[in-house]
Amino acid sequence: MPTWRLQLESEDLFLNSKYYETLNNFLNNKELLELLNKNDYKLVFKPHAELMEYLDLLNVDNDVYISINESYQDLFNESAILITDYSSVFFDFAYLKKPVIYYQDNNDYHYDEGYFDYETMGFGEVISDENLLIEKIKFYLENNCQMEYKYKCNVENFFKFNDKKNCERVYNWILNN
Repeated sequence: MPTWRLQLESEDLFLNSKYYETLNNFLNNKELLELLNKNDYKLVFKPHAELMEYLDLLNVDNDVYISINESYQDLFNESAILITDYSSVFFDFAYLKKPVIYYQDNNDYHYDEGYFDYETMGFGEVISDENLLIEKIKFYLENNCQMEYKYKCNVENFFKFNDKKNCERVYNWILNN
């Protein structure tokens, strides 16, 4: 689930970007696809809404499932690992205590640094090399796709509640305010 890059305002800019190259390489990485197939997993690619306009320009391997209509909730429930660069979807996924990997191989993200530091506060490893990314995916597959202890601790420290009563708290807050 990659984020979009605001500076990619045309087909030409998209096709000549490192962003395009990174996506295309990852979605066609034979080593990764063989690893997933061998372990009975599938790569699901959920393109950002802004990427939909350029989706046909990507040469996505036939073994990759492109998720267009599935809800994020369904994808999160059915997925074992989340790979994103900067997308805030990692908060929802990490809340489930499932492994998150931040694949940030480009320094082309358009937002300024915010309050969240991926290296120190993150819920998974920050990786900038595709080969290391494949190794990390392999690690998780070999370990039953369990979130590592240090990242579970980050999740528990970040989210005040993890008791499945958030809706009830919001409802009660609305009633009382």
